Amino acid sequence: MPIIDIHFVTKELNNITVALDSLLETTTCDIQVYVTIYDPNPPESIKLLPERYQGVIFWFQPKLYPYVINHNRAMEKFTSRYFAILNDDVRLENNVIDQIVAYLEKNPGVGMASPQLLNEDGSFQNSVYSDPSLARMLYRISGLASLTNQDSRLRQWLLKMGIGRLISVESIQPVPEAPKYVPVIKGTFLIVRRETYQKIGGLDEALFYVSDPDWCYRARQAGWKVALVPSARVTHYGRGQTSLKLPAKHLVEDRKAILHYFNKHRPAWQVAVLRAAMVGFHSLWTVCWLPFSRERAAGHWRVVLVGVSGKN
Repeated sequence: MPIIDIHFVTKELNNITVALDSLLETTTCDIQVYVTIYDPNPPESIKLLPERYQGVIFWFQPKLYPYVINHNRAMEKFTSRYFAILNDDVRLENNVIDQIVAYLEKNPGVGMASPQLLNEDGSFQNSVYSDPSLARMLYRISGLASLTNQDSRLRQWLLKMGIGRLISVESIQPVPEAPKYVPVIKGTFLIVRRETYQKIGGLDEALFYVSDPDWCYRARQAGWKVALVPSARVTHYGRGQTSLKLPAKHLVEDRKAILHYFNKHRPAWQVAVLRAAMVGFHSLWTVCWLPFSRERAAGHWRVVLVGVSGKN
């Protein structure tokens, strides 16, 4: 029996071949790999993948289920000691699976772990986050967070000035040299212990894709540690959220995820403040964007409606 079941969700041939090649080249422990193809009409090149990757199990998904549902359906079938869920836009480096499995074997109190993510140029990418606090979510909803996004010069200047030592926010702390317990690990590449999964369940299917904070929070509430293993590294090519200038559809899903998290884990007064901020700030952005992009304005207006209804 394999020690770990590994699951990708993809519809991109180039992405999944890079991910699978690097996984198979860098992993020595016993694994079983699964790939869900979520394209109802996959091209012939993707249909030929089972011939290229002997031993990898491919599931061709006839419906366009969300990211979290695809992973949950896979995990329901897994029987190994550990489960890994991965984005398809990654390249695995330096025996990352072996390293994290070895770490989990030696640390039975850790329920979830992830590697350090790298940008394509080898620089560090944010891999951990603090729990969503009201102050930080108000900063994000206001739109000001885009000024200090991962790629901004202002953020780099603030870090050089040592602001990371003054503010207890995980995403602006230096990358540690040794494994570290953290509040939230990024769902780009996450390994969960079977016992943890059995105790807390899978990803929250009320969320379209921003599910990492909720899952990590539930693991910690159940008594498990969540850890970053920085010596294990993965190149992540996807940088769609680094600027925080999300397309209209993703903007709405992001705000729904924030509201859902607060409805689920925070007191009612914080939910009320959050909803008021969603209505106020996104009404302003609706007006600002209307002369330039009706699509962007419509996205902000949909967030206003979410804030008014209070339903994610």
